[in-house]
Amino acid sequence: MGEALKGKESRHIPLARKHEALRESQGLCAHPNCTKLAEEFHHPERFSLHRTHRNIKALCKNHHSLAHLGLIKNETEKPENWLAGHRINLNFTDSLVQKYRVGV
Repeated sequence: MGEALKGKESRHIPLARKHEALRESQGLCAHPNCTKLAEEFHHPERFSLHRTHRNIKALCKNHHSLAHLGLIKNETEKPENWLAGHRINLNFTDSLVQKYRVGV
């Protein structure tokens, strides 16, 4: 952990980059109209594919989960252009996230 991956960035997000993402969103979730505190950092351009931290966004836990479920449209654009997927059954989505987190 922490070592460079074939000349590219390590999985560890540098503290300075985290601070920059938090400054960009004023410490709140970057998802439009969300007023929750940012708790997690999201790679709209998936780290496993691009091996870079250049575009991370600070999100609350709920929006980070929605992003990884593929339920945020336009997530590689600026956050003000993000859209929650239409016709989402949030109860179903929440149950999937809970099952994933507890390993059921």
